[in-house]
Amino acid sequence: MPGRIIAFSNRKGGVGKTTSAIAVADTLHTQFRHSVCVVDTDPQASASYALLGDPLIDEPAVREIYLERLLWDHRYRRARARGLEALRAFRRENVQALQFAHDRPMSLVPISPQFWIHEGRRGVGRMLTPRITPQQEGFRDMLRDLRQQFEFIIVDSAPGASLLFEIIVREADLIIVPCRPDAVSIWGLQVLRREMVHLADDPRLRVLWTMVNPSTNWTGLVARSRDGGRVPFPMLMTTSNPGAEDVFDGINQLVGMGRALDHEHRLARNWNDVYPEQVAPKLERLCREIRSLTRMEERAP
Repeated sequence: MPGRIIAFSNRKGGVGKTTSAIAVADTLHTQFRHSVCVVDTDPQASASYALLGDPLIDEPAVREIYLERLLWDHRYRRARARGLEALRAFRRENVQALQFAHDRPMSLVPISPQFWIHEGRRGVGRMLTPRITPQQEGFRDMLRDLRQQFEFIIVDSAPGASLLFEIIVREADLIIVPCRPDAVSIWGLQVLRREMVHLADDPRLRVLWTMVNPSTNWTGLVARSRDGGRVPFPMLMTTSNPGAEDVFDGINQLVGMGRALDHEHRLARNWNDVYPEQVAPKLERLCREIRSLTRMEERAP
């Protein structure tokens, strides 16, 4: 069974996109025993730093496999002729930032802020253009190759316009749009919908409420926004009750992850140490839903 590509995408920053992507990758990997590769396409490189940290992020071997090096130097395309095994050199294996000693190590395709320079020189392509650039073609081939090697490929997309976003949209099995339950972020969903009008009814799109505060009436705001047509995509972690109001849920602030990713004081820890009691069951529920939507529940963990 080919792997599933799960994209975390939102044009608006500050909505917990990278944190959610890492938490889902970690949960699928640790709790559900899936092989996982994180592909960082956000030149802020937050996911790359989080999973590698200092000094690994700057070591020569990692700099050689930055995404921009693979795509603009055409190194990845040249290596494909040698087969999938040769392509292992273009990702960082055994990424164990969150916990150690796992029999199915998580992998990473890292990026650096230099990606912006390469992208700026060639311009940012429009969404779903008829022809794609050689860099987009190389990235598409990379994603398709990773499908053959991992059960889940988690893509952390860049906010704003991006050369690779078009390919992510074409290739993803599920596009998760993290969004904070506040008026400004919900307004951003409408902007995203106008930009992605061709995907208005695409069943792959799902909103994930992030950074929720259980002490506030955030579900009331979500209900009013949905009923008013301001939430344009279906929502994850929503329970429909015939004859009663729907029940919404989301992911709380992941305060434990900052401590888990403290690379100066990293200790061996397990999954339950990283995610507090009120968050852990929500992450497991979210990942069960992701597995169901992508039909990966058919594979026993």
